[in-house]
Amino acid sequence: MLWQDTLIGIDLGAWSVKAVILSGSRGSYRLKAAAYMKLPKEARDGDLGAEALASFLRSNGIKGGKASVLMTGHSLMFRHFFLPEMPEKDLLEAVKWEIRKEVSIAPSELVSDFVLAAGGAAEHKSSIIAFAGVKKEIDSILSYYREAGVDARVIEVVPTALLASFDANNAWEDGLNYAILDIGYSKSTLAIFKKKRLAFTREISMGGQEFTRAAQKATQKGTEEAEEFKHSAGHGEAMSVFPAAIERLSTEVHRSFDYYQAQYREGGVDKLFLSGGSALLKGLDSALSASIGIHVFIDDPFRKIKLPHREEGLTGLSPCFSVAMGLALRAGA
Repeated sequence: MLWQDTLIGIDLGAWSVKAVILSGSRGSYRLKAAAYMKLPKEARDGDLGAEALASFLRSNGIKGGKASVLMTGHSLMFRHFFLPEMPEKDLLEAVKWEIRKEVSIAPSELVSDFVLAAGGAAEHKSSIIAFAGVKKEIDSILSYYREAGVDARVIEVVPTALLASFDANNAWEDGLNYAILDIGYSKSTLAIFKKKRLAFTREISMGGQEFTRAAQKATQKGTEEAEEFKHSAGHGEAMSVFPAAIERLSTEVHRSFDYYQAQYREGGVDKLFLSGGSALLKGLDSALSASIGIHVFIDDPFRKIKLPHREEGLTGLSPCFSVAMGLALRAGA
């Protein structure tokens, strides 16, 4: 029997918090509520108080379900490696040992998980993408959400959340490789998908903040005004103000694609989707497409989700909710 749980996804970033609550099952998910809030200055970089988060969720009707939240923190690491084929229960221990080779953290203080990646493995080898963090940081995250009244059952990372959202809202074409670039405020996450599985991921040390700084320089205004300019600028104006930031982002994405092809002997990426607030920058998709040489689209995590009439106004912010949507879907996995 398919589950019919109420599922919550909360994406608390450095600039804003996004949350969704879903009901239903695969193929018939229904959005019960979605909410977006730009963080006040004193709460940026993850300093939103638990009571403030609880108030935000309550006021937007996001309550009463199993929740999935993001694993964050300075200790979060991603590793891609190959291991001999073995039962999955043995793989987890093998993954832990591989990670311990690279960090000077006591085994009892480390929390890790992994996914079987798509392709790229030699014969009788499994391609592994592992995620790990310090147990103390993860316990602190879960404690924070408990204090906010959130029943956090699952803690996820951005790449797996993006895959869940993409899978629920898009048709997979045979033989094509896809990628999503989630542009956060201070950093971006690139995830490549192949055959409905994660194939590669990389964090890029730039995000929407770099576009904001370019807007500040061009307008000689403060951060808040520069943010408003960034999202209100027309195509021509945006392309004249942000060429350096776009070029750097394009170079990082291109470099990542080249590395993926060379390291894992895989085909190229056929389609790139953009998510995050800066995905709404006018002309960014076409500029990246021209530079990288593939089709680039704005991600829509609501594309196959039934929306109540009162939430239809959120569709203009759709790419901001890609991670939150994926988190909600993972809460029911």
